[in-house]
Amino acid sequence: MSAFHKIQIHIVFSTLNRRPHILPEWRSEMCGLITAALGEKGQVVLAINALPDHVHLFISQEPECSLTELVDYAKEISREFVNGKKVGRQKFEWQEGFASFSYSPSHAEAVIRYINNQLEYHLHTTFEQEMIDMLDMLEVEYTDHELFAWFGS
Repeated sequence: MSAFHKIQIHIVFSTLNRRPHILPEWRSEMCGLITAALGEKGQVVLAINALPDHVHLFISQEPECSLTELVDYAKEISREFVNGKKVGRQKFEWQEGFASFSYSPSHAEAVIRYINNQLEYHLHTTFEQEMIDMLDMLEVEYTDHELFAWFGS
């Protein structure tokens, strides 16, 4: 059976209550681990960047893998990695859920540039405002209650 597809997804997930537990000294190692783990599942990571409290991931998704399973796997692999680093007294956890947005191939370069420039972007914008801006720009419906619950507020 032939299947033709081009599915490009921008995924965002945060640390539990957005605690700043992703440290600069091993951030790129964690991103590499996620990239390799998703590669083993047949996915291509087009861009990845981690901030102290959240991750942006842009993938070319193969349709036989569910997006939820892929994100859960990325979280599981990275959670084990971070807990192995023994960050803080509390066990490292990711916030439940994630945000995902599909983009056409014509927007791929802009999304990659956006993800690669996250450190500069967050000098002037909070994670919460970034998510609200993305949801609004892409016309994703949400309620304040849902959003505040996801932010852990």
